Amino acid sequence: SHDTAHEGLDEDVGYQIELLLVSRIRERLAQWLQAGCPGASKLTLELLAYWQREGREKRLFFAQLEAAQTVIFLTEARQDFLHGIHVPLDEPSDKQKADGAKAFLRYACKMATGSGKTTVMGMLAAWSILNKVAGGKDKSRARLFSDTVVVVCPNVTIRNRLAELDPALGEASLY
Repeated sequence: SHDTAHEGLDEDVGYQIELLLVSRIRERLAQWLQAGCPGASKLTLELLAYWQREGREKRLFFAQLEAAQTVIFLTEARQDFLHGIHVPLDEPSDKQKADGAKAFLRYACKMATGSGKTTVMGMLAAWSILNKVAGGKDKSRARLFSDTVVVVCPNVTIRNRLAELDPALGEASLY
């Protein structure tokens, strides 16, 4: 007998589906970086250089740098670099809408276990807070950033690992 259910499929090979939005963002991110990050604040440019500086005690993984750069790009890049990139809003359910919830923009960086997600969270928190504080009275830029960060985690074990995000821990903090 011949099993036709899997005809033409190799069980060791999965399906590959190109994520068009991700591909477009990566392409534009590379162009934006090559062009010197037009639209980014002076502080952001200093942070990007600081994170990649020579002699850094603990070099960042490529995935960490790419994740932080991507969120920064989507927030600060000059509009011509963002043309054709539309990240859909996270829409609440009908019940949540009835309770007053509104759609919001959410960026997610998919990273593997051990790839440094906590470090990326620290980098992005510092970037946002520093830009918010440095923005002063510039309302157009101030709305892009927040000086408040909320970290949500699934359990106590993860919460304990995330303690390094607490600036009150001094030298034990990522900051």
